[in-house]
Amino acid sequence: MVGAAPFALMGFFRYQGLPLERVLFAWFRSQLVYPRRMHLRAKNERIAAMRAQRKRRRPAPKKTPKQKKTAKQRKNTGTKEAAHD
Repeated sequence: MVGAAPFALMGFFRYQGLPLERVLFAWFRSQLVYPRRMHLRAKNERIAAMRAQRKRRRPAPKKTPKQKKTAKQRKNTGTKEAAHD
């Protein structure tokens, strides 16, 4: 009778609506048959979509060579004090 008590109690055990046999089978499968590492990464789908849209919308900026300053621009680069003297 004492040996049958644990098996009788297994009939009353429920975890998330599953009987004990299914819980044990699911645990066995997840731990021993199909073990894998879980890589949990937070991913914001909205930001990823916005970045992809931005890449599609505008091309990479082109580098332009620096323009040489004209004589007038070189003359006006002094300080204000030097201009008044």
